[in-house]
Amino acid sequence: MSQLLNYIENTTRENAVSEELEDIQEMVDVVKEDAEVTVAYVKGFERDQMFLEEGKRTGKGEYSKREESGRCRKTPGGRRETES
Repeated sequence: MSQLLNYIENTTRENAVSEELEDIQEMVDVVKEDAEVTVAYVKGFERDQMFLEEGKRTGKGEYSKREESGRCRKTPGGRRETES
């Protein structure tokens, strides 16, 4: 189990120290070389970034409205909470 965890944290051929991990490394190599997978990953990453930015814009607007209406308060620890 510790070999698997080490491999997951540091996915390199050197850390593929068992037959099972070598098989996984072969699959990783195939996926890394597949251009379609790379394109799909980049598109997905860009889409996620777009949603994240939109969420930040939308969330800030909603937070500001709650703050102005008094439905937002700071907790003793300095964190802000909003009421529904």
